[in-house]
Parts: sequence; C-alpha cells; structure tokens
Amino acid sequence: MNALCLAMMAAPALVAALALPAVAQENPIMLSTDRNSYMLGDDVVVWGSVSTVLPGEQMQMKVLYGDDVIMVDQFEVAADGSFARRVSSGGSNWDNSGSYVVRVWYGSDNISREFEYVAEDAGAPTGQIEVADGRGGTFDLEYAIRGGTVDRMVVDYDNLAILVEMESDRGGDLLLDLPRRYINATDAGGDAEFIVLADDQPIQYVERDVSSDMRRIWVAFPSGTTEILVIGTEVVPEFGAAAVLLLAVGGVVAASRFRTRIFP
Repeated sequence: MNALCLAMMAAPALVAALALPAVAQENPIMLSTDRNSYMLGDDVVVWGSVSTVLPGEQMQMKVLYGDDVIMVDQFEVAADGSFARRVSSGGSNWDNSGSYVVRVWYGSDNISREFEYVAEDAGAPTGQIEVADGRGGTFDLEYAIRGGTVDRMVVDYDNLAILVEMESDRGGDLLLDLPRRYINATDAGGDAEFIVLADDQPIQYVERDVSSDMRRIWVAFPSGTTEILVIGTEVVPEFGAAAVLLLAVGGVVAASRFRTRIFP
C-alpha cells in the first residue's frame, strides 16, 4: 500500500481526533470567602486549599478594587494544603463601596473571588420618604443614601418589590429600613434573601440589625444607577380594597420574570 493510500486512510481518524472538545483543566486552588458581602469594619475571612503542597512555596494574596491594590499578603499553606486568612476592612484604602476582588497565586496557578463591600458603618437612617402603595395609600420608609439622591419610592406589585427611583453621579450606598408588614422575604417560616437589582443587574447587599418588625439592608450601587429594585416574596400594603381581596384569596400565584412567588 503506497504512502498516499495510508494518508487517505488516516485522515478521517485525524479529523475526528481534532474535533474532540478540549477538556478544561481543573484549577488546583480552591478559594472562598465566609460571606458574599461586607460592611466597614467587618473581617473578610479568606479560606481554601491547594491540591498539591509545593515545598518552599508561599501563597501570594491581594485584595483589589478595580486596578487599585487594597492590601497584599503572603503566607505558608498548611501541610494538608488548607489555608485561611483574616482581612480587616477599614482605613483609607477601604473608602469605596462596590465590588472587590481577592486573588491568590500559588506556584504557576492563580484564582480570584469577588465580594461586595459597603463603605459605611452600621449607622441609622437619616431620612424618611413616603412610599406610594399604588392602590390609594402610602406608608413611611426610613433610609439613608451616600453618592446619590432618592427621587421617590413605589410598590411594584408585578415583582412583589419596592422600586427606588434615584440619581447618582458616582458609586455609593443606600440604606433601607424595610418594614416587614409591607415587604418581606420568607421561606418555610424563616427569613430568606431579597433579590436586589440595580438598573436590572443583580447586586449583593448587606443585612444588619434585623428585628421582629423590620429588616435593615445596605446596597452598594455603581455610578449612574437610576433604579434599585428590592424583590421579596410578599408585598402587603396597609391600604386598598384590592389588597384585602388578595389576602382573602389564598394561594394566588404571582408570576414575574425573575421567579414565581405565592401570596401568603
């Protein structure tokens, strides 16, 4: 059999081999943080593991805000490959709210993880606004904002949410005291997470000072944000005959583009 015939016979096998999808190599570093969002003064606990301990090799770590380096560190990993570091927030390098990144390098490998940070201490609201329930009534909601101004707030029944209309010329943060009697997020009788969107993009929030009648959240928003939507599992206005009718009819399903919710 001549060389041409052998090449023709081998060609289909070669093409098939080249068509096989590449198998992604698993990162030998696992990285996590103890929470997804933090507030001024919180400790950010960074932990993880490496699949192979390299003798004499130290792990390098940076915390970044955009291109700005917030802090650097280096340390040994444990004999079993695990590691954990505690990073204290605060100080002049931590004066911006928004998305931060922790990145670690070990040997020739690296990995990153993002978290949200609110550069505001756990203070109290500084203002109050009248929220239109959309059905003839209103209720008061306490709030504070830095980096923008709030124009109005209104109940969004389609999404079981409160819509905050605002203006911002830089990144900032918004504090909201959410009365449970008007909006809440629950699951199996306990508190569940709200869904928070800034101009239709999901963002993280920090929750503190929860009580039996109120949930206080901080939202770090990017520059130019015009709307923040806080979505729960129930929104119940104090006023309006329509609301009474909805409460009287159990198991009414409200469909939204985000998820299905049921009025209690």
